[in-house]
Amino acid sequence: MIPVPNGVKVWLATGYTDMRRGFPGRSLMDTADRLPDDLASAHAMILAERAARREAEAVAARAQAVNSHSDVLIARLRLEIEKLRRDIHGSRSDRQSERYAREGIDLSLSTLADQVGACTAVLKPLHGLIETHVLAAERLHGDDTTVPILAKGKADTGRIWTYVRDDRPFGGTSPPAALYYASRDRRQEHPERHLKTFTGILQADAYGGYNPLFKAERHCGPLTQALCWAHSRRKFFVLADIATNAKRGKNATPISPMALEAVKRIDALFDIERDINGLAASERLARCQRDSRRLVEELEAWMRAERTKLSRSSPVAEPIDYMLKRWEGFTSFLDDGRICLTNNSAERALRGFAVTDSYYTSSSNARKQGLLVFHFDATRTSVTRKLCHFVLFQVARPNLMRRVRNNLLGRKHPFLNQPADTMGRNTKLFSGFGQRKPFAVLLG
Repeated sequence: MIPVPNGVKVWLATGYTDMRRGFPGRSLMDTADRLPDDLASAHAMILAERAARREAEAVAARAQAVNSHSDVLIARLRLEIEKLRRDIHGSRSDRQSERYAREGIDLSLSTLADQVGACTAVLKPLHGLIETHVLAAERLHGDDTTVPILAKGKADTGRIWTYVRDDRPFGGTSPPAALYYASRDRRQEHPERHLKTFTGILQADAYGGYNPLFKAERHCGPLTQALCWAHSRRKFFVLADIATNAKRGKNATPISPMALEAVKRIDALFDIERDINGLAASERLARCQRDSRRLVEELEAWMRAERTKLSRSSPVAEPIDYMLKRWEGFTSFLDDGRICLTNNSAERALRGFAVTDSYYTSSSNARKQGLLVFHFDATRTSVTRKLCHFVLFQVARPNLMRRVRNNLLGRKHPFLNQPADTMGRNTKLFSGFGQRKPFAVLLG
């Protein structure tokens, strides 16, 4: 027998023991218990304890699997019911009126439209405040995308326009915001009306509807055009995407060495942009003059030389012509430190309209939900908790706790000084669902 002193508590470790987590073993509470007097008996005791523990863990795992399967099944059923409801009833006002009529409630389409109109009238002053704040910026990002707009008996293809104020790349302290407008078409009169009082820099793509804004005879003076290098790089990248071509197999198109060289040269400019992001405009300008200008001049000379070797039908001729014909707009960042290389801020602001996948999917798979969030830079999402309790929260970012408290009116109106939603106060709790480069969007 192995003697044990009085008052000593003895543990038998029946498996791998982590000192930080305790002992998954057997406790001998008093000296009346004694260990076996031979190693064989002690080993048999340990094996018996281990087998019992593994059996208990297996039973618990099976029970958890059953519960988890039930949760997944319930979540799936809820999702399918919601999809079926939308297919049958839809979300348009006329379909809602038909649904109420089937349930015996006489609610006309005009009444529902009046409710939407009343909400619009109530929110219009807030939209005006956001508009004033955004259009007072020194530089704006502009973009648009298609959106279905309800028409009589059908849905027309309209446009959503956004203008984003984000001064952070050149050290600005004003809160970022996004302003939205809607139209039934893409005529140039819309951006002219939206920006009729704006004077400054407009970062956008090469859409011809913006051209009147850059003319000298404009009543408020011409805007400074700043084109998006990411947009031009994308045209070259499609012709030099080795990874995508490898997946296509026999149907892959040949990689263009010229396009690959263009991507490398443009990426060198982006490396400098990443280094100067957040610096004051004067520091950005000095760095661009010192480092970027030489690369840009070399890129122009190289593209003009290579273009003479290409035919009109060459795929790489199109992106080269796209840049050379608009070279002044692409190189404006060399003369103004406030100009960025890309228009990504506006593209991110429109992603919620352009992406058809819902950020509110009722998924019990945290990995799938995370992929949805991270891939599309969602600003909101839903996750499943125990007992199928769905929690909706705003995705956290390092400075969201400060960002949601930005006040456009100098704290004159406390309403605008509140978190975006109740979960905004718990951003640290949900910090694992952060975004890549989000910013506070004020909807108009």
